[in-house]
Amino acid sequence: MRDGVELILIRHGRTSWNAEGRFLGRSDIALDEVGLAQAATLAQDPDLAQIDAVYASPLSRAADTARALGRPVTLVPALREMEQGDLEGLDFASALGTHGAFLRAWRADPAGVCVPGGESLDQVRDRGLSALQAIAAAHAPGQRVVVVSHQMLLASVCSALAQVPLASWRTFTLEHVGRHKVHAVEGALRLVTTT
Repeated sequence: MRDGVELILIRHGRTSWNAEGRFLGRSDIALDEVGLAQAATLAQDPDLAQIDAVYASPLSRAADTARALGRPVTLVPALREMEQGDLEGLDFASALGTHGAFLRAWRADPAGVCVPGGESLDQVRDRGLSALQAIAAAHAPGQRVVVVSHQMLLASVCSALAQVPLASWRTFTLEHVGRHKVHAVEGALRLVTTT
C-alpha cells in the first residue's frame, strides 16, 4: 500500500492460561510450548518477510511472539491486554459463581461495563486506537508495520474500525497468531482483512 501505512495486527501465541480457559489480562504469563511453536511458525510466514517495524505489548506473551520475527521490537504499554481485575486467573465457572451479575451485564452489552477491579472494554478500545494512531503516524506511506497485542484489545479496536457496536467484538476474535490488517491513511485507520 503506497498511499498509507499497513498495520498487521497479530494476537500473541498461546499460554497455559489460554489453554486452561482462564481470564488473562495483566498477569505476565509466558508462552507455553504450543505458543512458542506458533511464534516460530509466524516468523516463517512469507507475508511478514518485508516489514519495516515491529511493536508489541510489554507482556511477555506478546513481546516474545514479536521477538520471534527477528527484528527490533518497540514495547508500547498501551497495547497491554484488558485489566481483568477480580476475574484474573479464574476459569469461567468460578467467575460465574462469584461475579454472575457482571458477566450477565457484560454479555448483554460490554460497552461501559467495568470488570470488577479492572477496565471496561471501551477503555481498552480507546487506548488501543490511540496507540495504533501514534504508531501509524511514526511511519511513512508504503511502510508495513507489525503490532503484536491481545485478544480483547484487538477485537475491540477492530469493532470500532468496522463501525459496529462494541457488543459485536466477538466477530473480531482471533486464534493465537491470527491477524487483522489495517490501513492508515492521513491519520484515518481502516480495517481491511481478518485472517
